[in-house]
Amino acid sequence: MAKLIYAATPRSADMLYATGFQAPDPFIFLENKGVKTIVLSDLEIDRGRREARVDQILSFSELSQEIGGHPPLGVVVAYLLGRNRISGVEVPSDFPLGLARVLEKAGLRVKPVPGHFWPERECKTKEEIASIRRALRITQAGLRRAVEVLRASRPGPGNRLVWSGRRLTSEILRAEADAAVLRAGGIPREDARTIGCARRLATYKRATLIFRDRKRLSAILNDPQRPVQIVFAGKAHPRDTDHG
Repeated sequence: MAKLIYAATPRSADMLYATGFQAPDPFIFLENKGVKTIVLSDLEIDRGRREARVDQILSFSELSQEIGGHPPLGVVVAYLLGRNRISGVEVPSDFPLGLARVLEKAGLRVKPVPGHFWPERECKTKEEIASIRRALRITQAGLRRAVEVLRASRPGPGNRLVWSGRRLTSEILRAEADAAVLRAGGIPREDARTIGCARRLATYKRATLIFRDRKRLSAILNDPQRPVQIVFAGKAHPRDTDHG
């Protein structure tokens, strides 16, 4: 039976195992007769063609155009299955219930698979073991920094913690841990859009403009539905003397 997944890789080990492609938003994966296919948005399709370990990559917008109008997700998935003459699919146990019901109403059989969707995941390769160890080392670096900051903090007015001359907030603690993760070679949040400035952090790039509207910046950075992280890296060139 064909296999179907709809998930974002940061929240689905099954999707990551199947495709090797990191995407913050859910996308469609279909394996039929040994052929792996993914359906991506226009935003991700070019990167998917470079990075995904699959046999075929389709455009969600092009499938929608073939159907006509602005079809919802369930209609697009049902169309994709019908186009491949698939009458039933196996799905992971955490497959979206609403999508499963839409497919069943379209006459398709949806069979949840309990336990491991990919049994092969139980046996780790040398490369996977090395990646797990590296991830643990990076995680430990972030936790170690958080503990260092907490230990260096002292009770201040109103019994609120003070660190490095200012009130310690969860945002500051998270930023310190994230910085340690970056220094150790990791990415604090793989499911977040990353805005970065690297190589030369020169003044003409006007990095401090992001603080011009702090209320708007806070709303962007603290949106749980669309996480964003900003990374400043690199250093100024020795001849960059403008301190303006």
